[in-house]
Amino acid sequence: MAERIADQFRRWVLHRLNTRRIARVLREITPDRTPVVFIVTQDIVHLTPWCLQNIAPSFAPVVLLNGVSPEDCDWVRRTVKVPTTVLKASLTGNQQSMLSHGRTLNSLFAAATRDFCIQDPDCFVVDLKFWESVSLSAQDFAGGPFVEHHADRSHLIPSTFFLMFNLTNYRRICGEYDIDADVTRTVSQRVRSRMKLLNYGDNEFPHSFKKYFDTLQAYWVLSFADGLTFREMPGERQAIFHIGGTSYLHRCEIDPAHWDYWPLSVHYFNLCILELPGMERFRQRFAGLYQQHGSASGLLKSQPGFAAGWRRVEIDRIVEAISRTSAD
Repeated sequence: MAERIADQFRRWVLHRLNTRRIARVLREITPDRTPVVFIVTQDIVHLTPWCLQNIAPSFAPVVLLNGVSPEDCDWVRRTVKVPTTVLKASLTGNQQSMLSHGRTLNSLFAAATRDFCIQDPDCFVVDLKFWESVSLSAQDFAGGPFVEHHADRSHLIPSTFFLMFNLTNYRRICGEYDIDADVTRTVSQRVRSRMKLLNYGDNEFPHSFKKYFDTLQAYWVLSFADGLTFREMPGERQAIFHIGGTSYLHRCEIDPAHWDYWPLSVHYFNLCILELPGMERFRQRFAGLYQQHGSASGLLKSQPGFAAGWRRVEIDRIVEAISRTSAD
């Protein structure tokens, strides 16, 4: 009992500290621009300068560093000139501690004063026209270009790679049903009763293979149950791309042809990024990729099936777009 109370107190203190830190950087954004928040972790910190490319002038990037080493935090601040803050995940000074994505979002929602976007650091915009569709109506609870459709669900399931949030609707739904953005297995009986409007049983969740509500999923389901809408924004795999897998694929054995060469596309993308100017300091961290492939061109030579495929074409387009914009 005492340990649980101590943990709740620790979480409350960290939430308050991080809410204040996020609020300070959000205040740096002028009222005529919409914040686009990037939550950067240690495994993907090398992508920070590149995910910030191709953001329309009416939007403003903000970087939240979560579990990133002091040396890499310094590198980010020297390299990117956007509002940046370091999140605190430990009260004892443990620099390897990291907040869950949901707890980070909870502090972000508490700090926000207007609608905002989140964009994963391994999500890249290649066409500025994408931003023309990034807006919400009063009836929308959120919007984005990445969604899942499941035959056993009457509603779509938004993916979190890029999202815009209606802050008013978020706070109303979360306040009314006593939920937040974090992962949870348990919700109140009132919430379960509401979810039955969408044919959810007492032990059912959005994904049948997950026995919990993943990040933001309780909010999605209750918003749909309340009659709110999700705005599907055009541009997936045309103007905006999500890579995925960077945080783990270089450290595990997996069939390179799995999912039509998806693992190889992640390897190839990171090798291309690591060969760009200013990325020398990160190459040793991805030594396994170099041992396996030698270089980006070496990967293409050894994997002709991938080299001739559509995933290679997509990666080349992303790298060309973000490196060209950076050079400009």
